[in-house]
Amino acid sequence: MYALRLWGARLAVAADDLAVPALIEAFWRVLWLLGSVVFVVTALDRTQDGVPGRGCGDVVVFSIVMTVLVAVSLAVYLVGFVLANRGSIHEPEKRAGIVVPIKVLFGVYALMVVAMCVGAWLASTFSEESCNDSALFSLTVASVVGVAVDSTIFFCFWYLVLNREGKLDTSKMRSEFEIKTIEWQARCNKWCNVAYYCTFGCYGYHVKGGEAIDTAYGQVAEVFAAWFTGVKITPMELLVGIALVRAEQREVREVRKSEVLGKGLSVVVEEPEDIPPLQLHQSAPKSKIKVLPKFEAMPSAYRDDNNPAEMARVMRELHEVLPYSEAMNTWKLYMLTSLLKGKPLHGAKELIVGALHRSRHRRGRRDQHAGDNCCSWNHSAFVKTTEIQTEDLVFSQFISYAAELVAFAVAVDHKTKKVVLGFRGSLALSDFLTDAALQPTNLHEAGQKYGFNGDKHYCHGGMLAAALKIREILDHTGVLRVMFNGGGANAPKGDVDDAGTSLSEFEMSSTFVKDDLPDCTGYRLILVGESLGAGISAVTSLLLKADYPELKGYGFSTPGCMFSRNLAEEVSSYFTSVFVGKDLVPRANWQSLEKIRTDVLDALSRCKCNKNLALRSLFRNVPSSKMLYTSFESVPSNEGVERLHEMMRVADESSRTEANHITHMPMFCPGLILHLAKTQTVVAPRTCVPCIPRKKRSYEPFFVRDRQDLCEFVFSKDMAMDHGPWRVSAALLDTVDFC
Repeated sequence: MYALRLWGARLAVAADDLAVPALIEAFWRVLWLLGSVVFVVTALDRTQDGVPGRGCGDVVVFSIVMTVLVAVSLAVYLVGFVLANRGSIHEPEKRAGIVVPIKVLFGVYALMVVAMCVGAWLASTFSEESCNDSALFSLTVASVVGVAVDSTIFFCFWYLVLNREGKLDTSKMRSEFEIKTIEWQARCNKWCNVAYYCTFGCYGYHVKGGEAIDTAYGQVAEVFAAWFTGVKITPMELLVGIALVRAEQREVREVRKSEVLGKGLSVVVEEPEDIPPLQLHQSAPKSKIKVLPKFEAMPSAYRDDNNPAEMARVMRELHEVLPYSEAMNTWKLYMLTSLLKGKPLHGAKELIVGALHRSRHRRGRRDQHAGDNCCSWNHSAFVKTTEIQTEDLVFSQFISYAAELVAFAVAVDHKTKKVVLGFRGSLALSDFLTDAALQPTNLHEAGQKYGFNGDKHYCHGGMLAAALKIREILDHTGVLRVMFNGGGANAPKGDVDDAGTSLSEFEMSSTFVKDDLPDCTGYRLILVGESLGAGISAVTSLLLKADYPELKGYGFSTPGCMFSRNLAEEVSSYFTSVFVGKDLVPRANWQSLEKIRTDVLDALSRCKCNKNLALRSLFRNVPSSKMLYTSFESVPSNEGVERLHEMMRVADESSRTEANHITHMPMFCPGLILHLAKTQTVVAPRTCVPCIPRKKRSYEPFFVRDRQDLCEFVFSKDMAMDHGPWRVSAALLDTVDFC
């Protein structure tokens, strides 16, 4: 909005965005300056009778020069921090002088690079013939490395914030949308490649070139282009806008609490008799109970007819299938859970023992599992989490492709007579690309092929593509068909069916053995997943419903952009979605994204404070009246406010264009929706024991009456944590009394 201009170039940051980086650099330079002083003192101590020792005079000069340069850069950063904090967000003229310190910094860094080269040369000349002091050698090398790292960060920062985009042409919105799509496609490609190499391929597996991945990049780019078309704000301004919206939402919730509780904004009770003692710390002397109203997150959004029998049935079913949802998150979540329990070595031991047991089990047999590591830890974690036998995990595919395939597994629970088809949540970069490809796709062709009415029904595009591929694999291998028709002993001879796509393209074994499949006649088919897996579970249950009429589907933290409204209502008879607290994913659909865009731009236009005060509100409570003009105050008109109003108008017009087809079909969370609402929080005193949670939250389940109420984000520090599998598991365990 108020982008900074430097030497004629427009940057992707404003002057007040530089306050936090300047403060961080200033803090780092204070430490650096102390080290430089030690360097100078050490160099002077190595002299004899006040005269520099043999060959060490140049090192003394180098240490003094470095100390002066660090001190000057520290002073410049402090001046920049003061200038960046001047005025409010709509008073850029008060911060215009920040350009001078920035230019001075470029000169200082140029001198530091020259000094670094000199220091590198001095370090290479250390020998017995010149200066042979090991302490001076170590300090010289440390100075050279420090300058190299700091200079690299500095120049990379300014390179990244260099904005190469042209001016917005609002007269041709269609072409503007197409240009934005191309730009975002290039960004997605670059970011995924960077993430792939930064994680050494651990979380970027199968993010590679090809037609499928290019299509996925294009779909994701359309979403970003649709949201940012006409919106010209810096990333920091976007974060500030979210902080302002969060502050307003927080005050609305506080008012709602006072209305529900009838006394004050919050109630704190010490050691109440009607609440069981905190079990997290046996030696905790006192605990505090923060009481929250039941309807804190979703006022008047629950059904009035909460049938206890229906609630008990749904809660029992969710507790039964929860382990299979957790097991699909592979060994990484298993180890994380063990760490949170304070037993990391126990978790590693269980995985190793399970891997050894599986290696003995599969001797002389062809493997029907793919995508696991060499130690079979994914398989071991699944078996340990679900407490089934090794042979009961009959089929697994732990490889995912962007908008093409998601990891899944087929397991048998003989105790409850269930065949469970589980789907993994977002774990790799390819999974996040599948999440973001949320364009509504018509289900007419899929309905004709798999026996359901898909006319005038729409589905999440990326997840539909993955679910269709999973259905092809299931048909190709015949794994479900064989188990529900007498098992492998009664299966027709031959490895795989002739129809379908070759599994070799998914790096699976080209042969699939049916003889080992168990007889599951009379069993129930259950589909389950968490996050992305919950969305795939909803779509796959739709594709399998005609062949398996008794199937049931369950989704934990199901995305809110899955089905069109009528279809989301229709699947309520066999699919259940559950989410915890203020989880952002069930509220993530295009309606909520458009609303937050409008709210952010409106909050920025009414902002009367500096960005730093708005950012501080993310960590402590700051009244919104200190940051925003209220409805009773007149907002001063200036160029920035008018520009923000123009952005809102342009963004609203772009949503109605034919090129932007994302907004034409509202999408919702599918099935019967159950909200585990937080009712109270027990806060224990701090202890010296790390990794021990200090809070114990209590929840109560409610059926959501209208899924339209999930079309707005509830900004909170818990909105991301409530999406975690550990939080869902804890909430379900807390509501076991409702079973």
